[in-house]
Amino acid sequence: MTMLNMDRYGKPHPADSSIRFYLTVEEGRQAAKDCDLKKVVMTAPPVDIVIRDSDNRGYPHLTRTTWLKGFFGPTAREVGIPLFMSRVTINGTKLDGPGYIGRVVYLVRSYLESEIKRLEKKSKEADRKAGRTLWIGPRSLLIPDIGTILQLTEDWTFRLFSESRNCAILKKIGKAVTPSWGDDQMKEYEVTIPAGSQLGVDRVYIRKGAGEYSSITFNLHKGSEIVFNGKAIKAFGRFWAKLSDVNQMKVLIDSSTMSEN
Repeated sequence: MTMLNMDRYGKPHPADSSIRFYLTVEEGRQAAKDCDLKKVVMTAPPVDIVIRDSDNRGYPHLTRTTWLKGFFGPTAREVGIPLFMSRVTINGTKLDGPGYIGRVVYLVRSYLESEIKRLEKKSKEADRKAGRTLWIGPRSLLIPDIGTILQLTEDWTFRLFSESRNCAILKKIGKAVTPSWGDDQMKEYEVTIPAGSQLGVDRVYIRKGAGEYSSITFNLHKGSEIVFNGKAIKAFGRFWAKLSDVNQMKVLIDSSTMSEN
């Protein structure tokens, strides 16, 4: 394993040189150039990049996302982000795997994952401008109001995330809420709600610039079931699902609950 220690690239605190500061995009880019990051990642993997979260007395170092973007971004994009993440560890922790992540690893992993999504969106926008749009349809469009009742006409499989707003359903399948900061990032479980089940729309969250958080929150009616690991479990209560999963639902709509504005 090749090790790159970032201590010498941080600016020392004027009162204590053991505390390092990693600040600007330009400084991050220069550090990547100085240690020849691209060459090392391509020719000598795996590469462990050491960026201390704190000094030996527990005082936090200041590592800004701007510095991390400058250091990791250009090389990761040039190499290919998934390949880069498979070849690089930070403080001994895999970028593409589970385990204790720490603050710096969390920031880098989150940034690189957001870059993957940004580049995918950019590619789709380029396709649209070039006339390479893949149309789906025709289909009916429904933006449900709060209180709209839906009945599934087909089994619906989606990702249930281990977040506090899903605790009612998580408890039913024997899973606990997992914090997004700590031993693991937020876990997800593949579950299925059978055809015939009824759900009420409780919240619609769609906000410009926050597409990764777009979701709809439902109330699964009493007497329903949810299938997890092949086992049908009695379950009801409030949960949310990402919009990409919601868009796979096949439903009937209770017309008396639709918006009439």
